[in-house]
Amino acid sequence: MGVLSSLCPLMLLGLASAQIIRDPLVKNVLDFDSTFDATLPAPQKYTYKKWTTDDIEQGLPPDSTWAASYYDKESRHYCRDDFSVYNVTYADCPEPWLIGHCAKAEISREATFDLLGRLPSSARGVISDLLNANIERGLSFRWHNKHSVLMGGYFRPADGLKAALSALWLGGPGVPYEPFLNAVNADTCVADERAAESLKRDGSLGDAVDKGFAVAAYLKLVKGDPPFDASCMSNQLKVLGAILDERWDAPGQCPDKSAPELEKYRYGTES
Repeated sequence: MGVLSSLCPLMLLGLASAQIIRDPLVKNVLDFDSTFDATLPAPQKYTYKKWTTDDIEQGLPPDSTWAASYYDKESRHYCRDDFSVYNVTYADCPEPWLIGHCAKAEISREATFDLLGRLPSSARGVISDLLNANIERGLSFRWHNKHSVLMGGYFRPADGLKAALSALWLGGPGVPYEPFLNAVNADTCVADERAAESLKRDGSLGDAVDKGFAVAAYLKLVKGDPPFDASCMSNQLKVLGAILDERWDAPGQCPDKSAPELEKYRYGTES
């Protein structure tokens, strides 16, 4: 059975079966962000250890943004003189998380640590490492390389949650392709307008998965009265909710924690 992930061409390029027409559940799942901010618990306490220059030069996560931050003077992310890497150990797990931070970044080191600290160790564990990179003021980004999260500019507590949700399918375990496609076909709506537009355009499922996880998280974490009605996408939520529950509710201090990959960079003009 196929799995939808960052490596799945059907996810990125669209399905051969052409467009699918579905209504949106909400206009934009980004509207959940303020509620997520208020719902997530206070950040865990933490301790940290700063890497030495020798530690950094022994290896960084393999995404090019890490390398550009330290080595590439021509990169918009270059930050060598203000770049630090930390092992951050939160109170709920004895194993550290790898976090990089550029002092020029819009969000402080402490707020960057707290971004992961507001997640339980089970959910935090899907993220192997986090980089808060330099970027021009007024711009922001968040992207993923498997379990590695790259961010820059302004972000809020909800972005830590969304980073973990994205890592569930971009890094793994992924989303089973046939069951999710069947769920979309059985439902009458998808999460939001962007997901509906992607399906209508070429049948691609990426936004339906990504935005659908936000709905699944909302139903799991936000206890509304009356409860939020997402019954029009109930089949998708059975698939996505099961994946979220397995990760979020996993027992133990730091279950199934993703370890960072480290790679030594060799630039011709390191200085």
